[in-house]
Amino acid sequence: MGVDITIIIQKILALVGVIICGAAMFHFGYLRKDILPKLSKLVVDILLPALIFTRLTTTTSWENIVSNYRLCLIAVAMISLSLAFSYVTAKIWRIKINAIPIVFLSSMSNWIYLPLPILTSIYGEQGTQIVLLFNLGALVTIWSLGIVLLQGSVSAKTICITLVKTPGIWATCLSVFFIWIYRNQQVDFSHAFLYEILEYLGAITIPMTLLVTGANLLANLDIKTALSSLISKQNLFIQSQKLIVLPWITYAVLKIFENFGYSLEPAQSYSLVLIASMPIAINAGLLVDRYTNESKMAYENVLFSTILVLITLPLNIFFFTF
Repeated sequence: MGVDITIIIQKILALVGVIICGAAMFHFGYLRKDILPKLSKLVVDILLPALIFTRLTTTTSWENIVSNYRLCLIAVAMISLSLAFSYVTAKIWRIKINAIPIVFLSSMSNWIYLPLPILTSIYGEQGTQIVLLFNLGALVTIWSLGIVLLQGSVSAKTICITLVKTPGIWATCLSVFFIWIYRNQQVDFSHAFLYEILEYLGAITIPMTLLVTGANLLANLDIKTALSSLISKQNLFIQSQKLIVLPWITYAVLKIFENFGYSLEPAQSYSLVLIASMPIAINAGLLVDRYTNESKMAYENVLFSTILVLITLPLNIFFFTF
């Protein structure tokens, strides 16, 4: 299925432009470092769940969920296999210092905040469904396998508590529950008072996230010093693995399954390789900072991947065909 590359390039430039605006707002004092953690928590705990609930309930039917539930499982498989492959590759590169956070960063795409507006502009409601169903599997994997990897030995009880406390998971499950309840009825939620409030909150999720990302990068990095460290061995590994190797492995695996008769819809396959081609998620940087104290490396690589994706993404998608 052909996709107009210019649409993707325009979208990614606009989204990166908002990130730059966030950095400028921090530089000129409109955003302060002491409020950034609270803004990040606001996005994850309130705005994103509002976005998930309103988008899923208005764009997805019960039939779509039944036929596309495997996207959740694919997300789990993609992230798990990416972590495993990056771990093996790091051994081949003989990376010994900070190996765990390096493996984690090189495997974590920005799977919602950047691809959601891009795929919605390309595929409409179907693009929204793909990203939000993928998000459920991604959240479960990050807050279970990801935390075990970063923190070391973690009990099953702790993982379960963490998952239960994740608002994005609750929002997705609640959305699916509502869709199931009204599966045989035509219900328009858009005029409900509470729904309108959630819709307004959800609408600012993407711009707020990108502004906070830009501010976080400038707040935690000396940009000039950071750019000079791009050619370090560990950073070269993370960037090449995240932006080139893993997208192409994702593409190759999908093509292999396609040849054996297990193909997805073209829109789903294209969406998955585009998600794999995204830069490192800012939340991945925050988790590495929280659990390993490798904040400098984490934010450096979020910055590098956000800049380099302007080059690698167009090159990747030029060759991806389904």
